[in-house]
Amino acid sequence: MKYLFIFTNFIIGSCLASHAAVVYEHWNDKNFIYSRSQCNNCHLELSILDEIPLLSYLFLQGKCRYCYQQIPVELFLFELIGGFAFCLLDFSKTQDIITAILLFSLLVVAISDYQKQEFDLLLLIPAISVAILFNQFAAFTLIDWISFTLLLGIFSYSIMQRKMGLGDLLIY
Repeated sequence: MKYLFIFTNFIIGSCLASHAAVVYEHWNDKNFIYSRSQCNNCHLELSILDEIPLLSYLFLQGKCRYCYQQIPVELFLFELIGGFAFCLLDFSKTQDIITAILLFSLLVVAISDYQKQEFDLLLLIPAISVAILFNQFAAFTLIDWISFTLLLGIFSYSIMQRKMGLGDLLIY
């Protein structure tokens, strides 16, 4: 039963990661909820069978069903990483649902950061909202605050040296 639970969460995670990639692709035209996925090459809408995370990529051998152009392997890897990220969540618990919202938000940011080496700070609003609304800072110990302060200092130094951006600091 435990493995069925993990497998189901893996499927849910890969679906959410696939949707995170769609959110990233359609972020500029603000139509990421109702728009259908399409091939980036021939721009034909994908059928429902073409949108099954991981399996459709494998069955189609990484190519579009219509124009036979290569689908970026990164999309497959995003879905795989998303699957593993959600494996141990228990969606019957409020805390894990909150964690899922945070993970999804960070997946969108990570995909954007990977693709463009930058991201729109608006993508962080769900993650920041979850962090503020469900404040976990009250449980911090002295060691946690010392570690947090040191990391903040290191990241601030990296930003001043132009090795990181402000968005990276906000994520950390």
